[in-house]
Amino acid sequence: DSEVRLAAMKTGGNRLSQEQLLAALRDEDHEVRREVEAILGRQGTQAPIEALQASLDHENGHVRASAARVLEKLEIPVSLEPLAVLLQDGNIDSGICLDLVDALGTVKSQASANLLLSFLSRRGSASLCHTAAKALSKLGGHAPVTSLVALFHDPYIYTRSYVAEALGGLGELAPIEPLLAALEDEEWYV
Repeated sequence: DSEVRLAAMKTGGNRLSQEQLLAALRDEDHEVRREVEAILGRQGTQAPIEALQASLDHENGHVRASAARVLEKLEIPVSLEPLAVLLQDGNIDSGICLDLVDALGTVKSQASANLLLSFLSRRGSASLCHTAAKALSKLGGHAPVTSLVALFHDPYIYTRSYVAEALGGLGELAPIEPLLAALEDEEWYV
């Protein structure tokens, strides 16, 4: 019963071995997996990083997403390929999608930046755009500043707003002129 497994994880999960935690990360119940993610995230450098990275290739998308969330929490760069494959799955849960887009911020590469840009300009999900903007700001010097500035002309106000947030998150790496121009945007939200 998943309630029993969750209660056991909450009361005694910190005493489990890394092998037991990795097995529990594959649990069918998402609340059990989330509890394991929290435990592994608190372990810091003691977490089984190689095993978590290997879990990014697991056949179950939920297991891959859980591993990506733990690695992102630990600020361990994740491999782009398994995340990209999972994000292209049309049946992916929206919460998992947001977590994976956020995890892309740890992958300091042009390919990651391009994938994040595609989510930033995607219509229909303000939360996805916002998560992509936050992840882009984590890329630092790998952030595609020129492409972000070009999105200030996007007709979708949320895209323009989140572009400003992404650039603002880059601090001194962000060009000041486009941000000042954004202050003159006709939409107050930007």
